[in-house]
Amino acid sequence: MFNLGETCMKKSLIALAVLAAAGAASAQSSVTLGGILKEGVGRTSFSGTGTGSNTALIDGSSRMLISGTEDLGGGLAAFFQLDTRFRMDDGTAGATRVNSGNTFVGLRGGWGAFQAGQMDTHYCTSVNDDIAGNGTAIALQASSCGLQGFVNGSGGTGRSIAVTSRSQNTLRYVTPNLAGFTGQVSYSFNPYGSERAVTATTSRGSAAQLGLNYDQGPLAVRFSYYRHTATGGTVATTGDNAATGTAASQRAYTLGAGWDFGVAKVGLTYDRSELRDLTAAASPSVAGVGTAQRSVWILPVTVPLGTGQLIGMYARAGDVKLGVGGTAANTGAKMFSLGYNYPLSKRTSLGVSYTKLDNESAAVYQLYTNNSLGNSGAAAIGAGADQSLVYLGLRHVF
Repeated sequence: MFNLGETCMKKSLIALAVLAAAGAASAQSSVTLGGILKEGVGRTSFSGTGTGSNTALIDGSSRMLISGTEDLGGGLAAFFQLDTRFRMDDGTAGATRVNSGNTFVGLRGGWGAFQAGQMDTHYCTSVNDDIAGNGTAIALQASSCGLQGFVNGSGGTGRSIAVTSRSQNTLRYVTPNLAGFTGQVSYSFNPYGSERAVTATTSRGSAAQLGLNYDQGPLAVRFSYYRHTATGGTVATTGDNAATGTAASQRAYTLGAGWDFGVAKVGLTYDRSELRDLTAAASPSVAGVGTAQRSVWILPVTVPLGTGQLIGMYARAGDVKLGVGGTAANTGAKMFSLGYNYPLSKRTSLGVSYTKLDNESAAVYQLYTNNSLGNSGAAAIGAGADQSLVYLGLRHVF
């Protein structure tokens, strides 16, 4: 015979144990859904070699983020992020992929973190440039990235550095914080996307990046070195000679420092980027020269004003230096932006900004993401075309 009461009690205890185990498991892992919605109205004007103006909705790199962590015990944790970029104004998905942004999986502990996927590397490493990090409601087009990430422009003939920020097929190690110092080492088997085919006889090239940061008190220092080597095969995309299919290697470094004076944050950044083994089709002003080197100086300033921040930036790109000696005349540009970011809450802010970019007669620099984020009429510009942008935007974080 059996005791019904005792049996029921045993079943209840088992159920409680299962629920307790499930609760412990869920406490050790978490998944978070979040993102950034950023949209504004901008009026872009063109002058110099081109004239006209255009008023349009401009997206500010809106995104949906799914991230999570799992406690593996012993101080070890797994983590991941899925970053999907999209344009709110027309519903277009960024690069037609759900993982078009920083997407990765990894392990971390007291020794640091390893992660694998698609991640931002060298591009736009600038001290105190809050615009570049999409941390404000000011126009993303106001960022110095429009000069820093390219050699002689981001128009149809310009060539980008470090895949305009985000390298695919990337492994990364990030150090723990050591008295204010952090560092990262990244390696990409092919920063431009496609894996090497099994039957291929040549590789697609690889890239490596070293980043060092220091943040202690009012001082911030940033250093990044990037090198992409094309070792055969073709990578017919931005950053290489897409016109002929001939790969071009890249080498670049950025060094910047900033100081928080309390009444203002002031930074100074220097970037030198170089394209190597170019052919005649690489650029209208840089033909058959072996190397093309460009330097940029950036001066960002952030001033607390009321409950918001006044954010300004001045950047200047010099003429392209040629590997055969001399320079490509009139290939420099200068850029100025000034904006105000006003927080309505911890999650929502308004931004207004004015940006001016002046190209010399043979330069084709363009406002950052002006074409890629859907400002119709802002397609590839002609050499010497100047641009200005007046922008009013809204940003919400969820």
